[in-house]
Amino acid sequence: MPFKDWGLEVLTSADVNTYLMQQVIIRCTSTTRPGSPAEGWHIYETDTRRFLVYKSGSWVREGEQELYAVKTSDESYSSTSMHNDAHLVLPVAANRTYWMDLLLMGSGTLSGHNLVARWSVPSGSTMLWASNHPALNDPGVTSTSGNNVNKRVCDAGTEINIRVSVGGGHGTTNAVYTTRARGILKTGSTTGNLQLQWRCGSGTTATVHELSTLRLQAIQG
Repeated sequence: MPFKDWGLEVLTSADVNTYLMQQVIIRCTSTTRPGSPAEGWHIYETDTRRFLVYKSGSWVREGEQELYAVKTSDESYSSTSMHNDAHLVLPVAANRTYWMDLLLMGSGTLSGHNLVARWSVPSGSTMLWASNHPALNDPGVTSTSGNNVNKRVCDAGTEINIRVSVGGGHGTTNAVYTTRARGILKTGSTTGNLQLQWRCGSGTTATVHELSTLRLQAIQG
């Protein structure tokens, strides 16, 4: 970067960006981030103690491409039509490969597999993933306890059955079952979102609970 002594010169907005904003770390909180950041700006959040950099339209952890979406409240749904989860969605860049990790907590008012989930990805993307629940209409392997388990690799649009059943726990009248899913997402030339979609397996109510978390980490690109 060239030396500038400012002799008889006026400090322009471009100078502020080049000589100041691109070279400083802005102190803020997670709710007072800069309103109109430019690519490459750096911040330190005093409430979360995180260093973040603005890249491709999102604040990401400095030194790594890692994104999180944490469900901030319970979400209940009573339809057999797929819908987008209100919180478990993350932006993805073009021509990049991501590692995906999901912790999903669900409950329902009908014993058995009453919550069905899948992913929506940008056009041209490839996604392979697996969970501790079977694909829809796939019996998988039956364990000694009678629950279906399997290790089948699914693509993004494959629907999985998530077991939720009546019982006590987690502050509701229904037991809460945990699903863990991992996978690889490789995007094409189109940007967009990785979006969790889910529906009820029947006409009764299913709930995805607060603190369910989606994590993405860019590993190539």
